[in-house]
Formats: sequence, structure tokens, C-alpha cells
Amino acid sequence: MNKSKCSPGLWNILIFSFILLLPFQAKADRIGLISGQALIEAIQGGIDNAPAGRTRLQQQTFADGYIAALMDNREWCFTGKMLPHEIKNDLFEYLQSLDAEKLSFNAAGLSYDAFTRFCSKHKTRHKTK
Repeated sequence: MNKSKCSPGLWNILIFSFILLLPFQAKADRIGLISGQALIEAIQGGIDNAPAGRTRLQQQTFADGYIAALMDNREWCFTGKMLPHEIKNDLFEYLQSLDAEKLSFNAAGLSYDAFTRFCSKHKTRHKTK
């Protein structure tokens, strides 16, 4: 469509329509790069759904790095008190307890939920002693 043959009113309508659709596109992009299910598979070293050429060890290393980055993003109750593999095991158990729909959500958000629950339980345990 040549702009010179199109009325200015039509162009304004088209531009306005695209602007209205932008929030929906941005919302769709916020799903995240890795789902809870993909993180479970990476922790287990699964390569069926991994990027081409990635080995089991590379999958597990990816999961370790991903979890470490999430832990490093905030000061958690377990920071410096638990070993990384213990935190990974707790996170893995939490993720496995979720249904398939929840596991389709962003792994970072699910991990933060798990860390928050762990810290809440940890505080409660210390208060009752």
C-alpha cells in the first residue's frame, strides 16, 4: 500500500490499532525463557527438549547456574547457611509437587515462590523452638 494513495485518516487508524495491540504482544513475551517443567528436566539432565547438542551434564550445569543466579538476586534466609545442592533439592521437590498447568509458568517466579515458602517454614520452625 502506497502511503501517498492512502488518506491520512486511514493511516491514523492503522497506527492507532497497532498501538492498541502492543500491550498484548508485550504480555505474551513475559512468559519467560524457561518454564518450571523445563527447569525440572534440566535439573534431571534431560536432553529430549534441550537445545540441540546440549549434553546431560550441560543441562545440569545450566540448571545449577540458573538456580544460582536466582538465589544471588536476593538475600534469602538460607544464603550462606545451606549448600547449593540442598537448595536445588528443595526446589526440585517443590516443582515436582506442582500440577502441569503451574509447571508451564516461568521458572523464575516458581523458584521465588519455593524460596519464599522455604524461608517462611524456616522462620516458623525457629520461633517454635
